[in-house]
Amino acid sequence: MSAQPYLTIRAGCALIRIPATTHQSITIN
Repeated sequence: MSAQPYLTIRAGCALIRIPATTHQSITIN
């Protein structure tokens, strides 16, 4: 059992989440 798919999903979620949070903080500020 490898952790590769899990890490790929985590990386994808992080890449999606980072621009969203930065956009939110920019909009709030």
